[in-house]
Amino acid sequence: MSAPYDEAYDERGEPRPHYADVLAALGDPAATAAEVKRRLTARGVTFAAAPGGMFALDPVPRIVTEAEWSELQAGIGQRLLALEAFVADVYGEGRVFDAGVLDRADVEASAHYEPAMRGASPARWISFAGLDVARCEDGRFRVIEDNARMAAGLAYTVAARETLIDLIEAEPPQRDLSLSYGELALAIQDAAPAGVTEPRVVILSEGPSAAGWWEHERLARELCAPLVTLDDLEHRDGRLVAWIDGRVRAVDVVYMRAEEDRFTDPDGSPTRIGEALLEPSAAGRVAVVNAPGVGVADDKCTATSTSSCSSTSTRNRCCRRCRRAR
Repeated sequence: MSAPYDEAYDERGEPRPHYADVLAALGDPAATAAEVKRRLTARGVTFAAAPGGMFALDPVPRIVTEAEWSELQAGIGQRLLALEAFVADVYGEGRVFDAGVLDRADVEASAHYEPAMRGASPARWISFAGLDVARCEDGRFRVIEDNARMAAGLAYTVAARETLIDLIEAEPPQRDLSLSYGELALAIQDAAPAGVTEPRVVILSEGPSAAGWWEHERLARELCAPLVTLDDLEHRDGRLVAWIDGRVRAVDVVYMRAEEDRFTDPDGSPTRIGEALLEPSAAGRVAVVNAPGVGVADDKCTATSTSSCSSTSTRNRCCRRCRRAR
């Protein structure tokens, strides 16, 4: 079995050229790690699912060279276009089934398949995704997860970059990650229903009990979008509305950040989120980012066109058929 690829050091144990300055600037690793933790604590960067409720950050950053980033950027963009086309086809013409690439029964057995979205045509199925990219033994990057249902972590990434830049006296990165907030805002606005030029956007969260509540609040500030819970949403005159600051306001786009991202229970009945969002989303009156049903692009059973899942890595995303078989 090949040894894991070392990001920072080559096979001779020497720092790789693009890591040399950063490693030299780190100083005592334990002291640097303690200072990183102190600074994140001072900023209030919390994550309730982590030990102690604090966001954990390795003080040694991952560095991607310009050549590596160019390849990643092109590949990820191509992959997102393919995922968008795949989901649109699954709920639309079904050419992937007609061509025999995938079996319809396998896809529709996915826990994230939403029958109500058949024939729907949202402006965007996948506005953005959080691809998990791993560097393999040969040094090349490969995608191991697509995370199309509800990508998270942008605000934590920006906080990590800002904290390390302030701490490590090395050449700063060439790209300002905080600009990603503007790109996210544009992606959410572009998902608005047809004919809506100035969409009213809300961020759906569980509230302060959510593990990523710190990020939800940061996103609300950066995107100028109010945070709401399911208790704030209701239907009036065929429209989805939200109670915001004691007033009822119409909603055009819902940016999903609730930890429960299922719209339908295993028995086919809608979840609370499904009751609020599935029908108006399927009808095109409300855009959900990302749209209900895009989880078929995340399902490893769908991706491999199998009818059983046995490996540990697939158990958390198994289809209904696989769960019944175990």
